Amino acid sequence: MRGDLLRFAASVLIAGLLATSCETSVAEASVQGVEGRLLEVTLGLQRSADSVTVQADYRFDPGTGALGLAAIRLRKQGLRVLSTGTAGGRAPAGLTSETRAGLWGLKMDRSSLVRGTLSLRYRVYGRPDRVPVFVPTVPTDPLESQVTILVRGYPAGIEPGETFPRLEPAPGSVLATHTTELPGLVHIGRAIGGLTIGAAANVAVVLLILAGLGLWLLLRLRIARGSRPLRDRTGARAAASPGNRQSP
Repeated sequence: MRGDLLRFAASVLIAGLLATSCETSVAEASVQGVEGRLLEVTLGLQRSADSVTVQADYRFDPGTGALGLAAIRLRKQGLRVLSTGTAGGRAPAGLTSETRAGLWGLKMDRSSLVRGTLSLRYRVYGRPDRVPVFVPTVPTDPLESQVTILVRGYPAGIEPGETFPRLEPAPGSVLATHTTELPGLVHIGRAIGGLTIGAAANVAVVLLILAGLGLWLLLRLRIARGSRPLRDRTGARAAASPGNRQSP
């Protein structure tokens, strides 16, 4: 009887260990899935007089099936895809594009990407302070993915707090950041007459305060001027009243 109980306990323990091992393997497979990750992205933004040119280089896990990329379509903004390619200068197979309300889209055959690489070059017209980014349908890996963003051609003096993601000054008049997530757009604070947006806002606040002070002083002056004739008329009426006349 005691031996049966020991064997039963041992079997339950082994079953529990096997179940835990299977759950761990499934979890690892979901994180390290061969077809489920965007491993690396390098974004280069170059501003010119009338547009921003984006060079986006992606590296994926090898895989099959359709691969889609989508970019936010903002108002008063146009986008033109200049080139798409993979390692060796080949064009991805099955490449199609679409334009919908609020969206630009690309689709291709993932198996045609040599070594999982994709090079995308496009130009954005209008609103250079917000540049849309083509985001793939596969996610990044927060532990292994690497995203690098390099921005050139914008006015000097843009503060990191004026940007998203946060871009720091780098050698060569470049703003740069390194992260693990690919943003849907890059926001660069726009300089206004040599001032950043934050500095311009501070100037505007000071001007509003000065304008308010000037208006208050003007109102006080008008009130003071308006009260003087009233006092003069009151005094004149008091002097002309019979009770104030002196008897001869």
